Amino acid sequence: MAQIENVTPCDWYKNLTKKEKSKFLDFMFNKYQMRPTTLARKLSSDNRYRLTAIELNVINTTIKKGEWNEEN
Repeated sequence: MAQIENVTPCDWYKNLTKKEKSKFLDFMFNKYQMRPTTLARKLSSDNRYRLTAIELNVINTTIKKGEWNEEN
């Protein structure tokens, strides 16, 4: 797997398939109790909803580690 340097979560999320999005949102809920609907809304391109600094840090770390994609 290629090393991911800088990740913009919204752009990264936009490029996932529907199945991958579901898997990612389920992982985030199971590990960090981040509600899937709220997280999906914040990761959408709607400017009314923003990720907090803590959410952004957790999501970037999760994406870089690839943890969400390893869970079966």
